[in-house]
Amino acid sequence: MKKNFISTGVKDFGVILNPKKCKELKSQIEKLRGYKKDIFYKSYKEYKKKGRISNTSPGLKTHNLIYTHNLDLKFVDESLKFKNALSSIMGNEFRIIKRSVIMHVPLKLLPEWVKDKVKNVGRANLNPWIKDANQDVQYFSHLDFHQDMSKAISGYDKF
Repeated sequence: MKKNFISTGVKDFGVILNPKKCKELKSQIEKLRGYKKDIFYKSYKEYKKKGRISNTSPGLKTHNLIYTHNLDLKFVDESLKFKNALSSIMGNEFRIIKRSVIMHVPLKLLPEWVKDKVKNVGRANLNPWIKDANQDVQYFSHLDFHQDMSKAISGYDKF
């Protein structure tokens, strides 16, 4: 299984998490941070006055919707299918080093000035254009899958 993943970069594990629990989590997240236009600064002028380009992503433990709202992820952490899937690719010593909610924002919700800023970006990180109070979620445009390895975490800056 690992060799196939290494050669193709893709592995379908089938259903590994409880679909009902996933829908409940999605519903909870949408109630807290639904798809709304008002999460964006109203204009580039307002962004220039109040926004910033750095430190706009959810933190490891703070300014992160998962922790500030105590989202229950036990159904993920305790899933043997999930653990086995990750272990089959990364080995038994894998660690989840950061959790955050990642949301795709449909183009119809992007203000025109933001569309202009990200028009030539394939997988645009929208957080710089998002009001600070909503940056506890990671927002993207044109995103169908996301996986990171953060250099900001001690011991992982050698990759």
